[in-house]
Amino acid sequence: MKNLLRTFSRKWTRGEIDAFVDGAVSHIQKISRPRRAILFGSALTDHFDEASDLDLVLIFESLEEASQAEKILYRQAHTFPCSIDFLCIDEKSFQEKSEIGGVFWIAAREGRPLPLKP
Repeated sequence: MKNLLRTFSRKWTRGEIDAFVDGAVSHIQKISRPRRAILFGSALTDHFDEASDLDLVLIFESLEEASQAEKILYRQAHTFPCSIDFLCIDEKSFQEKSEIGGVFWIAAREGRPLPLKP
């Protein structure tokens, strides 16, 4: 179904994507306090359209903080302007998992760190 939606979806401009990401990150920071945020996936390519979602790794001080933030963010998902995949993780686990492959490896190598407000 998602591929069918892409057939009829308008591609977003880089400016639209960046404004959208900035708004999403600002909203995230009202709900939680990640130490770092990394954008990866289709939002970094020219394939982002109305059927796409944002892929974000949110890195927290501790695993407990990451787990709590993930619960809150998914409960608040309906308040975001689009679908977002939140991957919440603590710094130590991110460092370990980004070395062995998978989604965290991709985010670490191909993702774009996002500026966060202090």
